[in-house]
Amino acid sequence: MRVFNRAAGSRCKTRNKLYKECVRIIREALPRAFCFENVPGLASMDQGRVIKQICEDFAASGFNLTWDILNAADYGVPQNRKRVFFIGHRLDTLAMDAENADQTPRLYMGAFAGTIQYPEWFAKKYPALNLNVTGMQQTLPLTA
Repeated sequence: MRVFNRAAGSRCKTRNKLYKECVRIIREALPRAFCFENVPGLASMDQGRVIKQICEDFAASGFNLTWDILNAADYGVPQNRKRVFFIGHRLDTLAMDAENADQTPRLYMGAFAGTIQYPEWFAKKYPALNLNVTGMQQTLPLTA
């Protein structure tokens, strides 16, 4: 039996937002790629809405994102341990001025929203999320 109290409840709400600090660091550092892992229960929190929001935040930071739940035992680790892994790859754009060929091309690192590759099982489990998927990939609209 679980007992809920205000102190524990507020601590849980704070802990559930820690990923935002990771998003902030990734936005500032702009690494070419990143790996982020968490507990597998994240995928089912609030009927999948929590992990969808996390994915959208990473993608909005300029990264193409894929994720799935992996078991360490499937990769030679002598431990049955499931974790959700997010892999992000920065979306870069090279722009050139067609009217001024002498101008140096400009590189925009992570300037546009990326795409999200959802596991097939997730999209089937939570059809109410209305994921705009093509081959289980969601394309986010570009934001200025």
